[in-house]
Amino acid sequence: MYHPARFIDREAVVGVELDRLSVTGFTEVDTGVFGERMFRALLSEGVTTPQALQAATGWGGDVYRVLWNGTDVVLVLAFEGDRAADARELAETLGGWASASIGVGSGRPDNTGLAFEGEEYAFVAHNGGSMLFVVSNDSKIGRDVRNRFWPTW
Repeated sequence: MYHPARFIDREAVVGVELDRLSVTGFTEVDTGVFGERMFRALLSEGVTTPQALQAATGWGGDVYRVLWNGTDVVLVLAFEGDRAADARELAETLGGWASASIGVGSGRPDNTGLAFEGEEYAFVAHNGGSMLFVVSNDSKIGRDVRNRFWPTW
């Protein structure tokens, strides 16, 4: 986190939960907190630096899970912003990042968010201060994992 004043004021970081995912043939290989710094680093590869900084600044907490089957990988990330606008802003910026960085083209509406599909897959949605992001190097697997969050997302 880049905001020392939050620690001085004892502002709590939001605890975010993401249930374990059981996907046939896949093993969970990592789980943890992505954090504001990693969002800035990730986004700096596909959007402008000011966009990356602005989108990451509203970080309130997150948790991610990475699944792997030896060939294909899926990342699922749940995020809570400090405010509802923070989740919306990060979701919009991640959508731009996915379109520019992983070659999935423009998004199409998918329930509460946008799905980006080519050979690879990304899904991003926000609801209030919450955001869900799913990305995979395999479109079918990414879509299957995303569907596990239906109808909430």
